[in-house]
Amino acid sequence: MNRLKNLLPVFIFVCLLMGNHLLGLTEEEKESLPPLPSGPLLLTSIKPEQFSADYWINRLPDPDRILKTPEELKLFNQEILAMSPDRVNIFKTENLPRGSEIRSVVGQEYATVSNRKLFDVGGAVITKSFFESNIKPIVQTNQIPDQIKLRWGVAVRAASVRALPSTVEMLEEVGDVEFDQLQYTLIKLWTPVVIYHESSDGKWYYIQAPYVRGWVASKDIALFQTQSALKNSCMLAGPRNGRFKIRKTHTFLIFSSFWPLEVLS
Repeated sequence: MNRLKNLLPVFIFVCLLMGNHLLGLTEEEKESLPPLPSGPLLLTSIKPEQFSADYWINRLPDPDRILKTPEELKLFNQEILAMSPDRVNIFKTENLPRGSEIRSVVGQEYATVSNRKLFDVGGAVITKSFFESNIKPIVQTNQIPDQIKLRWGVAVRAASVRALPSTVEMLEEVGDVEFDQLQYTLIKLWTPVVIYHESSDGKWYYIQAPYVRGWVASKDIALFQTQSALKNSCMLAGPRNGRFKIRKTHTFLIFSSFWPLEVLS
């Protein structure tokens, strides 16, 4: 304890000395940074052969040893799905929610967003009347039956999944344009979806994808007549030549190379 007391004056003296030194520096000297080393930056201990995968594979005692059999991999993937409740196997219809559950969720999502204080990109508050006049009529939760007639489709492009059927950007703070409160995520090209509900204007579907649920523009979804037709197409690992009905007046021709995507009249 006495030793610590003896060191305390030394510590104070060093702090004062450093403070006086900093006070004597000009603003330019305080803000100046040391020059950056010229790139590329490489660790001096790295050898050229270490950039090859073979170098690391050959360090393994038994690189060809089978880590998991196909059955073990299948079980492993099932365990991952079980650990993530947000992951949904849309082809197992017995696990999908009933109409009453969807009706409740859609209603709650509308109520949650419409009761928040949100701003548009111009900084104006989005009023309650905007929701009641422009969004509530097309959400039409009262039209969701207890027993839903499921429809099936795939995304024909990277498609936005929204909390409400609207493209209006809604911000939590003025100018916070990077975070649209309606934007959940994107689903990728050829993501399979099950369709629970449709907006009254036909421009939006309320869908369940394997990893997200929400509103997607109907023009971004190609419809399949049956679940089995969609499942068989997904097992092909991507789109093949063929036409798919995407709304009442549009048909998409999807080329086997994925692109281009041509709208036919």
